[in-house]
Amino acid sequence: MTGEVPSARVTLDAIYSEVQGLRKDVTLLQSDLPHHVTITKDKQEEYETRLANHGTRLGSLELRVTQVEGKVRPRTPWYLVVGAVGGILTSVATLFTLLIIASKVGAALS
Repeated sequence: MTGEVPSARVTLDAIYSEVQGLRKDVTLLQSDLPHHVTITKDKQEEYETRLANHGTRLGSLELRVTQVEGKVRPRTPWYLVVGAVGGILTSVATLFTLLIIASKVGAALS
């Protein structure tokens, strides 16, 4: 072997048929292209509409969240309520005891 590449025979008819096939493919692509461009433009318009509405939608959502937060009242933990009731009862008992002691002191002094 001398390292030569064998020659290939390409006829003009083979080249012509290949070019004709490519022409058909390009023609099909050209006929499909307007349809794809229309779909892309429609989607682009839809995205632009959605993006244009985002500002108003976000504003209305913030307004609603603010309204809901205004209506929510914080709840007091149960142990604070129990402690407050216990403190009130203790104060009442202490007052009652002081009244009893004052009446006994008043009776002893008379």
